[in-house]
Amino acid sequence: MAARLVLLLLAVLACATRAATGAKVSQMYVFGDESADVGNANYFKQASLKANKAPYGVSYKPASGRFSDGKLVVDYLAEFLAIPPPRADLAPRNASLPFSGLNYAIAGAGAKAGTNGGKTRGLQLQFNEFRKWLHEAQRTNNPDLKLSEALFVISIGANDYIPELSRAQPNMTTLVAIASSVSNLVISITQSLYNLTGSSNIVVIDLPNLGCLPSVRRAHKSGANCTSDGNQVTVIHNFALLTKTDKLRNNPALPMPNLVLFKQSAVYKTMIQVPTSGLTNQSYPCCEAVTSTGVFVACGQTAGTGKAAVTAGACAAPAKYLWWDTHNPTQVVNQKLANTLFYSTNPAMVRPNGLKKFYGL
Repeated sequence: MAARLVLLLLAVLACATRAATGAKVSQMYVFGDESADVGNANYFKQASLKANKAPYGVSYKPASGRFSDGKLVVDYLAEFLAIPPPRADLAPRNASLPFSGLNYAIAGAGAKAGTNGGKTRGLQLQFNEFRKWLHEAQRTNNPDLKLSEALFVISIGANDYIPELSRAQPNMTTLVAIASSVSNLVISITQSLYNLTGSSNIVVIDLPNLGCLPSVRRAHKSGANCTSDGNQVTVIHNFALLTKTDKLRNNPALPMPNLVLFKQSAVYKTMIQVPTSGLTNQSYPCCEAVTSTGVFVACGQTAGTGKAAVTAGACAAPAKYLWWDTHNPTQVVNQKLANTLFYSTNPAMVRPNGLKKFYGL
């Protein structure tokens, strides 16, 4: 019995350390919100947020459900790994493409279960769907399942804060409580993935500066200036993720040596502050409109009727903009983020290191 336990422990440790010594990654399993949704909202009946029509996708291909003018960070990661982007788990499988994992992310999702009032699928429900799929794959000896070649990505959290940040006077005590709850939930799912799969090849992505989101700035009529409440709670959230992921990675009792924290907040800060980033508009969305009476129109939506109707379309040069719509970045920004996550060797951006070097890819 003791010998069997030793063998099991060695197997788990082999899986947990495989990527750091150089291994193939042929699959990704993605959990998150619209920052990583590749089309799940299109198939979710209760979804109130969809990106399945123009001008979404204008820089890449017809609208596919991605909340941008083109590709997302996970799309570029798939390119760097030389695999097809993992399909939305609610979408039918394309038999002509090799299996490359599953994407459970869906627009509007939060780490907290009640975010957006059931019109989406929260982080715990996404994990539950993966666990159900995994158990069935293991039961049937599904050849698609290759956990030793899997990378897990978690990109979520902004939607948990936006309702409070959009209030005329956000309550900082409430925001701090949200930060504690959300960061704990993200870490809990991170641990659950490890416990379920035996793999610590997990990327946790922190939040961009929520005070700089166009929707938050507009709610506070701050123009091009980011809001202080949004700034503060983003720092609190991201610091909590940093300390908790460091603790998991270095825990001598049950270490997760391959756990990576992508500090996209630092990349956003650089793109906003450094003129050479190639962006000329870091404050306002590429896709929005304003009526003659001052009513803002969300991307792809129409306000008014007849000759007074105003439809929010894309700007002429999305590649010059940081923000695509009121919450999400443009394709060029997603590419910059993915490049940093994969290739950077700066621990201030990716901790402890970028995926290519850290995983020996």
